[in-house]
Amino acid sequence: ILPHRLLFRNLQKDFHSLITGRELVFLSLENNWRYYKVLRLKDFHCFMSLLPHVTKGYGFWISRNGNAKKDAVYKRTSFNRNGDICYLRESSVLNEDAVKSFDENDRYPSIDDVNARRINRFSLYCKERGATLLVAGYPIWQRPEQYVSEQKSFYKRYSMELQEKLDCPVISDFSDYIFPKQYFYDTLYHLTSDGADLRTEQLIRDLKAFLEG
Repeated sequence: ILPHRLLFRNLQKDFHSLITGRELVFLSLENNWRYYKVLRLKDFHCFMSLLPHVTKGYGFWISRNGNAKKDAVYKRTSFNRNGDICYLRESSVLNEDAVKSFDENDRYPSIDDVNARRINRFSLYCKERGATLLVAGYPIWQRPEQYVSEQKSFYKRYSMELQEKLDCPVISDFSDYIFPKQYFYDTLYHLTSDGADLRTEQLIRDLKAFLEG
């Protein structure tokens, strides 16, 4: 909620390009009434373009029908009351075409000054309230063997670039989060249960190193 609140208060001029962010705000708010208090009256005009989404969403809520997929990992019972996925993802379900597409994907992330300023602004927001914003690694698809060395070198540089541009601790070497394809479940962003365990173990190591440092 807090990052979106910051967007509402400081980045309203950019909302034409942030409509996805506004949708996410409503997805976060619609079943959590206590969070509405973070919005001001003048913030609600930003939601007007999402009136069809709101109407449809509350229709699902009133009817108790929902709009969730009914199959496997995306059904509602695959998530616990906190929204954490609890469905056992034993092995990858990616098809050969998807694997080939991901293997050939040579696009690497970057962080521009605009996004760095936004993150730094949110970091300051947290600091003023007694919290510390931490930046940690995310699961990264390991490219074919001939590209692995190049990929690891890039993500080490990327980690250092983040450290230079951000005013908050970057606790991970992102190259530690490169995982082989068998640990990805159905997209570049979803891990199998074993993959999630590996990622969690690495995150714990990073957090311990930060706290002990």
